[in-house]
Amino acid sequence: MAQDKLILYQEDSGHQPTPAYVPLKHATLCPVSNINSAEMSNLPAEIQNRGIDSGAVVLVHTADDRVLLTKRASSLSVFPSLWVPPGGHIEESETVFEAGFRELAEETGLHLSREDCDSHVLALWESVYPALLARGLPTRHHIVVYLYTKVHVPHTELIPMVTMDATEVEAAAWIPRPVIEAIVHGQTPEDAVLPDRFKATVFDDRKRQVETELDATLLLQTIPQTGDDVERISMGTKFALSEFLNLTSKK
Repeated sequence: MAQDKLILYQEDSGHQPTPAYVPLKHATLCPVSNINSAEMSNLPAEIQNRGIDSGAVVLVHTADDRVLLTKRASSLSVFPSLWVPPGGHIEESETVFEAGFRELAEETGLHLSREDCDSHVLALWESVYPALLARGLPTRHHIVVYLYTKVHVPHTELIPMVTMDATEVEAAAWIPRPVIEAIVHGQTPEDAVLPDRFKATVFDDRKRQVETELDATLLLQTIPQTGDDVERISMGTKFALSEFLNLTSKK
């Protein structure tokens, strides 16, 4: 970020460049695209004048073909209990990579650097909260930068390094490719059978990290039109996982 501009790539960075084409997408029912003038006038002035924030998240891809997802804390005011890659707000003085790796370290304890990984911008997602007008008028508006980061070790070497920040995340899981394929397709394809359960790191009643297994059906849940939201993978994350499959299937 510099002078309120989101900069994806600097030619003098000395790193692997961002591809010339970076997809930007939003949900079909994105509130910002579907809000009418009457609904817009009902927004408080501080929301109307807030502008668009920016965030960076890191899609960590391990040598054994897994991706790290974390469950956002249920106490968070925005998108509680959703499964997403680690990430957060980009500060004014930060590059997207500095922000992404900082947030990764703060939320999970994983201290990676761009110098040690193969990293580039994967995709952009226009994120609005709440995610549907049926769930309320928008209060937050972000452009989320998804960073693809390939590490050269298996996930088993990274699990002992994970130290979650309980104020930010409640669980972490290394999702294998067949399950990612099932998530992206929104169903259980014949070549990617969803298991009954998946392994995750969670907090026990004494706030100690423990290994457990969770019901895998939550990975396929979608946002309900009404009522309480459900534990699920965010729409932006599903889009980024789709781009991840497109990228890595070509290698």
